[in-house]
Amino acid sequence: MSRILLLGAYGLAGRAIAEAIVRTSSHVVLASGRRHDRLAAQFAGADPSRLQILPLDATDARALGELGDAVTILTILGGNLGTQ
Repeated sequence: MSRILLLGAYGLAGRAIAEAIVRTSSHVVLASGRRHDRLAAQFAGADPSRLQILPLDATDARALGELGDAVTILTILGGNLGTQ
C-alpha cells in the first residue's frame, strides 16, 4: 500500500482531498502541516490505518528525505503562503 504525503492538510481543501483519497483508494494518507494541534483537530476520529497525522515543515529537506522513496507528495496551496 503506497503512502501519499499531503502537505498543507489544514482547512477545507486539505480535509476534502484527504477524505477523498481515503474513500476512493487504498493509499494511506499522511496529513501534514507544521502544527500538531491543528492536524489533530482537523482529523480527529480518522481511521489511523488509513490516515495519519504528521507534523512536518515542508521546508525541512532532511525530514522529507527521512520519509523515503515510497511516498507521493501532494501540496495544498492556500491563501497564507509564506506566513507562519
